[in-house]
Amino acid sequence: MEEIKKIRKDNLVYLINKQGGRTSFSDSTGISKSYISHVLNGRRNIGNKLCKKIEGNLSLENDWMEHRHDN
Repeated sequence: MEEIKKIRKDNLVYLINKQGGRTSFSDSTGISKSYISHVLNGRRNIGNKLCKKIEGNLSLENDWMEHRHDN
């Protein structure tokens, strides 16, 4: 289970960078910058609901957050 948390967090960092930063990512996904900060700082985990929200709002395939990508 720890591995999936790392994969999801790595993918989040990748997507934030791809979007041009936290503000752009927040605007594109509807996830607040403060919540993103909590996830990046380890205060919160990226659960299934958040994965689906990210995937849906960025038009990613289902379970995209579950697999390693060329980060």
